[in-house]
Amino acid sequence: MSPQAAAIFLYRRFSSNESSSCVGKLTFGPVTFNQSQRAGLLISFDYQPADGNDQDRWLRLDFQVSSQQTAPRRYGAAELKWMGARLWPAVVGTIEVGWMLLPEDVERIELDHGIGSGTGGSWAFHVTVEGLSAGPAGVTAIDGEGTLTVAASDWETLIHQMGYGLGPSFRPELSQASLELLHIAVPVAETSSLAEADAVD
Repeated sequence: MSPQAAAIFLYRRFSSNESSSCVGKLTFGPVTFNQSQRAGLLISFDYQPADGNDQDRWLRLDFQVSSQQTAPRRYGAAELKWMGARLWPAVVGTIEVGWMLLPEDVERIELDHGIGSGTGGSWAFHVTVEGLSAGPAGVTAIDGEGTLTVAASDWETLIHQMGYGLGPSFRPELSQASLELLHIAVPVAETSSLAEADAVD
């Protein structure tokens, strides 16, 4: 599932009296279902260091995925999949970030996006990166932010692969017909429970 082309530019932050400088950029790659972690996705990035920054090494990189609201709401937990030692070179290559989403996270995303707005719009998420970089300039803080955009059809496929739909706290209030109308994937066991509840009523 490939998002629209976009990138996060990472900047080295010095003291308040010094200007920041670009360290490199993370270009969004595919968003895929994490086969090894059923409750999560993988966000891929292609990293390209800025000129003169190929000697840098990352000490830490922290990712966060949130809403695009004025007061951002954090969605799940995003964690870098380390490849090699903790002190690793910031060179050209692919970085994978595991994005863990619990049912309540998916519920919140669906509601924030607007579950009654139809299936035509893409899904946009605010992604922030913070970390530490070591290089000729010493150890400095780095950060950046950007927008991850996923097509509606791709998002629906990913949700189906994770076995999620509308969050569990709302499902008892909805009939199966309503769920089908909203095009929400409901695990088979939950579908049976809903049908039994309707029969009792």
